Amino acid sequence: MIKNKAMAFSAAVLLLTGCNNAPEANAPEDEVDYDGVETQAVMMGGDATLDACGGLARVRDGATLAVRAVPVDTGAEAATLPAGAQFWMCDDQQTGWIGIVYGEGGSEPDCPAVASPSASRVSVPAECPSGWVKDGDAFEVVAG
Repeated sequence: MIKNKAMAFSAAVLLLTGCNNAPEANAPEDEVDYDGVETQAVMMGGDATLDACGGLARVRDGATLAVRAVPVDTGAEAATLPAGAQFWMCDDQQTGWIGIVYGEGGSEPDCPAVASPSASRVSVPAECPSGWVKDGDAFEVVAG
């Protein structure tokens, strides 16, 4: 009997206080709506006979290259690569965006995992700066 009263009391409390915890129901009106994924991991590998990231590219002279956290124009900018900066091309999703590994501040990328074969598709290691660039004229492939 006591167990049933406790359950009834708990149910009444939930009904009286409300149990709708959906973010949009509790968010103040002046907050920006959530617009989707904040980051998307760059993947590498998939062939035990090839480097995990198959191509090396360089930002063209006179250009800069925005690196995004997700492969969309409105994604947060993770970095801007200056002219001459090199980066590894790792994840081509055939959507006009390429997942890359780059060096901080335009320095040479320092991520040993990209140059080693990986039979499985895996995320780029967290210690390696990575993101997404739009395929276009701002860079050229130099190897791969």
